[in-house]
Amino acid sequence: MGNSHFRAGQQFVLYGAVGGGVINTQSNGIRYDYNGDISFSNFLLLVDNNGTSADNFLYGANVGSKGDNYKANLYFGLQNNSHPGVIDWDAAGGPKKLDDDGEQVYVIGIDTVYTMDAFTIKGEFDYFAGDASEDVDAYGTQLFVDVSMAASETFTVGAQGYYALGDDEDRQYTVLGDDFNSYDPLFDVGTSLSNEAINVNRPFDLGKALYGTGIGKEEYTLGGSTSTGVIGGRLYAQYKASDDLNFGASFAYMTPEEDKNMREISTGKDLKFDSAMFYGFGATYALMANTSIQAQVNYIDVDIKAKTDSALMGGVGLFVNF
Repeated sequence: MGNSHFRAGQQFVLYGAVGGGVINTQSNGIRYDYNGDISFSNFLLLVDNNGTSADNFLYGANVGSKGDNYKANLYFGLQNNSHPGVIDWDAAGGPKKLDDDGEQVYVIGIDTVYTMDAFTIKGEFDYFAGDASEDVDAYGTQLFVDVSMAASETFTVGAQGYYALGDDEDRQYTVLGDDFNSYDPLFDVGTSLSNEAINVNRPFDLGKALYGTGIGKEEYTLGGSTSTGVIGGRLYAQYKASDDLNFGASFAYMTPEEDKNMREISTGKDLKFDSAMFYGFGATYALMANTSIQAQVNYIDVDIKAKTDSALMGGVGLFVNF
């Protein structure tokens, strides 16, 4: 009633949205929200992790504040035996799912958005701790900053900074839940294609982000635990050429916070992994009020002495909003 809302059933939860949703999931459970200048929400979701034990759950709470030119959130999450997105690596360097028995991981974080005339400043800090499994500790410390400026009515430019701690032994977490809404900032150039199959997902664990692009998939992969962390930056621009036509471009440079090697599966040789660059370009054209054609091209160049050190991805789509 009024500013209070209680829901039961399937829920979508997104906390820490400035950095892509550090709690990002969809499942069945209960949720309560109170909306006002000071807002509050909490939820409890039961997670059926591919038919595993029934005590899997995800809990979270958020307190938010907003004013004329800012909004901020403080949030907490606890994940128990339900980490569908965590990958480990076998002795040959291939992927396997980390056993979730004994997992209890929590996150506490804060995000904020502040606007001042033509400038928008966004920031988020998240801290993870707990147990990834009975034998592996969980950790995560990550920071995201975005500063953008509307240089004119048709042209916007921005810069982003990324930092996440790497580790040789523990398991790095970057998100809780099933990452239902996903997050692909390095190729976000204003189209709806960057969140499809031509993405690299969250960059905070750079080695894991590269997995699935053709780099670190077949010829070689990160040996042992990924947990590379990241230090990097991104520049982006968007240009509105007309009422119907928009362009976007992006460049990012990322390096692991913790030095890691790529392992070439065919030879077993370790290859030093220094850095990666990400280029993106996209365009959208409105055919009518609810229909657009969109195109995007992405390129990844990795500083590593191996047979495959780059990836080219692209897509074209017709999008209709109902």
